[in-house]
Amino acid sequence: MFLFKKRYWLTITLLLTTFLVVKNFPAAWVIYGVQKAAPGLQVSSVNGSLWEGRADYSQWVDRGHALPLGQLAWRLNGLSLLSLNPCINFSTLTSGQSLKGDVCYSLLSGKAVASDVDANLPVSRIAPFFSVDLGGDVDIYIQKATWQNQRLGETELSLLWQRASLFNGNQWLALGNIQGRAQDDGSGGLSSQWNHVEDAQQASSPVELDLIVSVTQLAQPKPVLKVSGTIASRERNASSRAGLNQMLQFIGEPVGDGSYRINIKE
Repeated sequence: MFLFKKRYWLTITLLLTTFLVVKNFPAAWVIYGVQKAAPGLQVSSVNGSLWEGRADYSQWVDRGHALPLGQLAWRLNGLSLLSLNPCINFSTLTSGQSLKGDVCYSLLSGKAVASDVDANLPVSRIAPFFSVDLGGDVDIYIQKATWQNQRLGETELSLLWQRASLFNGNQWLALGNIQGRAQDDGSGGLSSQWNHVEDAQQASSPVELDLIVSVTQLAQPKPVLKVSGTIASRERNASSRAGLNQMLQFIGEPVGDGSYRINIKE
């Protein structure tokens, strides 16, 4: 009985000592750990503690392009440290853009898991990563996304691209609202389904599309993009319809019913 009580109090003392030491760790330790898992994150003016902190400015940099994230704030789940799987609830905020969610990182396996991530931003801020000119706003919800050993794992997300538009080099073409659903393809890539969304405030969507878009070799300097499916103009305005059809002629083949079959690999 004496040995049991002694071990009990030794355990309590060890946990309290660990807590007192860890609680004073600076916020920079969190940023260091996050950047080990996600080297593209850049921050400035970090303050706070390991448990709760903020950075006055943050951005994501990849392949020569930067996505501003603005002010970054986080809160660490203390209990998650006991399992060596620290979890952070985070949020970022800048003009016209918000991002929030949860991220856990296993110290043993190096596996990162993001869940319940909500993002809302102008699509023009991510367009440079794809080397195209895009307009509108996009709402993204990531139910779950995993990353380990430079490889995408179990992932599921959905998005809504509102007031979508595309610049074809001469003019902006309205595409209406587009929704997409994506999941991992089981081999480290991402496969998604894209469709138009009818809008009650307009007669019909400017386009009718049914596309499958896949991205592989995500960790490489230039991922492989594949697009297949059909797109058709539903514009009543002759000028707008002609502009869209002119663009579709460069990326697809006419089917004969006014639609174009798309088959792209880059």
